[in-house]
Amino acid sequence: MGITQVTAEYGKTINLQNYESERIHLGLVATVGPDDTPLGLLHDLFRQARDAADAEARDLAERRQRARMARYVTKPQVDEEDDPATGGL
Repeated sequence: MGITQVTAEYGKTINLQNYESERIHLGLVATVGPDDTPLGLLHDLFRQARDAADAEARDLAERRQRARMARYVTKPQVDEEDDPATGGL
């Protein structure tokens, strides 16, 4: 009786600045086929989990940065006398 299944887990905590952090955790499971070596399959799964967590961390940091920047971007103020909607200009 041999190994029939392998599991790889990868976790990462990223600092999002401003006293915020986020934990990303991924787990992958694969069935060992007749031509697979369990250790080779485990290495592949771990690499896939790590790459997926890194991509998610980059996406999360980018989304947070865009949200932070959106708070500081405001609509330009238009004086009532310059607003074409109210008959100005």
